[in-house]
Amino acid sequence: FDSLDNKIIITGHTDAMAYKNNIYNNWNLSGDRALSARRVLEEAGMPEDKVMQVSAMADQMLLDAKNPQSAGNRRIEIMVLTKSASDTLYQYFGQHGDKVVQPLVQKLDKQQVLSQRMR
Repeated sequence: FDSLDNKIIITGHTDAMAYKNNIYNNWNLSGDRALSARRVLEEAGMPEDKVMQVSAMADQMLLDAKNPQSAGNRRIEIMVLTKSASDTLYQYFGQHGDKVVQPLVQKLDKQQVLSQRMR
């Protein structure tokens, strides 16, 4: 893991078979699947800060769309990000996010003021 400078995203997926428990569903299962993969990687020595994101996709991105209940749809994906991709995600969701979010908030505030004036 020492030679891996890049951040990773771990995504969990499920098949399209509905989970029998109404409280615990495919969203929970896919999230737990991704979190388990993160734990295994960290226990194997991967530094915690290498993981940028852990996400759940449930059955939204089937690998075998012709067979939605196929076991092949139950998987995790590990995406190794380029420096550019990491920087972009940090801009939107983390470090330096204010450079993206603040201008948007200001624009929305102006639109809200304009719409109130038009009433």
